[in-house]
Amino acid sequence: MTDTAHVFAVPYVHNSPEKLELIVNACCEHRPWFDDPTWRDPIQRRTATVLYLSDAARSPNRLWEVWAGANLVGLLILNKVTVHTDAHCHFIFFDHKLANKRVLCLNAMQWAFEHLDLHRLSVEIPTYARALANFARKKLGFRYEAEARTPSWPKDAKPLSTLASCLGSRRHQATLYEGQWHDVLLLSITRQEFTDLHARPTIQRTDRPDAAVTSGTTVGTTDDGVHEELPPQSSADDSGSNPYL
Repeated sequence: MTDTAHVFAVPYVHNSPEKLELIVNACCEHRPWFDDPTWRDPIQRRTATVLYLSDAARSPNRLWEVWAGANLVGLLILNKVTVHTDAHCHFIFFDHKLANKRVLCLNAMQWAFEHLDLHRLSVEIPTYARALANFARKKLGFRYEAEARTPSWPKDAKPLSTLASCLGSRRHQATLYEGQWHDVLLLSITRQEFTDLHARPTIQRTDRPDAAVTSGTTVGTTDDGVHEELPPQSSADDSGSNPYL
């Protein structure tokens, strides 16, 4: 069944204890945020979630609520923001649907590049979260840190292949999941790479710092969020399979 509900995001507003409770409860079930010890302790997990969301809502970080029609279905987060340089991206969708959120994520990424004047965006994903890693790479255009890029040092080095960069772009055994240590993949996309992949504008420029992130091809001047949807485009090299994801 096709999900036809309009998907959009607006800056988080603390205007309802019930909404906050829904968000915290849903985030507490988002397994990639927690290692085994935290996951097994409900109190510690809830405390970590509240602290994480509080940090995300603090400037210059950004926290958006994601809505599908009248239903709150997730969050978009930018944290570790260094204006003019880098920020870490996170998305969590309570309805567990990725396909209808692709352009929403792209619009949020473009908003970050334009309004925070970022050079790059980063994302870290544990290796056991294969669906998230594939979505970030194949649908949003993130690359492994060394993938198909000319390094600044040594200057005569050649860009690494996908396989070689996959093996090197990770934090070794950085998270404990179901009794086993897993690596955390390091991915990023620069502003120029994003522009090259997604040349067609997905949002309309605005001087408002918290403009809408939506699912439409443009954003109206009265919006306060991020909207969806564009025709599918190729966002990354989908050729071949990667056994190391």
